[in-house]
Amino acid sequence: MKKTVWITAFCSFLLFLAIGYYVTLRIGEQELQNKNVYAESAAGTKQVITENTKLICRYFYTLDRVTKECMETAPAYLCGLNMEQLADVFKDWEIIRFSSEKVIMRTVIDGMSTEAYLIGESEGKIAVYLDDPEKGAILKEKTDIPISVLPEEEIDKIRAGIQVIGEEALVKILSDYSS
Repeated sequence: MKKTVWITAFCSFLLFLAIGYYVTLRIGEQELQNKNVYAESAAGTKQVITENTKLICRYFYTLDRVTKECMETAPAYLCGLNMEQLADVFKDWEIIRFSSEKVIMRTVIDGMSTEAYLIGESEGKIAVYLDDPEKGAILKEKTDIPISVLPEEEIDKIRAGIQVIGEEALVKILSDYSS
């Protein structure tokens, strides 16, 4: 008798679990359909790219984890496209936001951004090099900061090369050395 009660309770639990999952799934689909209908009906027509649409492209570089962003007005060849058509044109891109006012897209690039720097020495002064994995260190800028005024351990670090990712970090380190 106890065994049948436990089996019945367990089966009832599984049944309610399955029903709850199905209802939750259906509600989620319904909300998604309602959002799509609302987006289309809010403007009265389906959202498309216009000559005034701002196109924001985000490039994420995997090696140094930098995201670069560029913004421009949508080019003429994209005007009139809806979200599905844009996705067909940019197959390797993720469309994050789509409206007639603004389109935000993102792509992942396996590589390093151009924001990888190396702080080193050139002619007794602190220098900034672009840290290119293929070409090596390329001199970008030589500062007016002499390394001779720095503590010996900082001079050793600079001579060994200090790797810096991002322009903000570069500016901060250079300002620390100049003060």
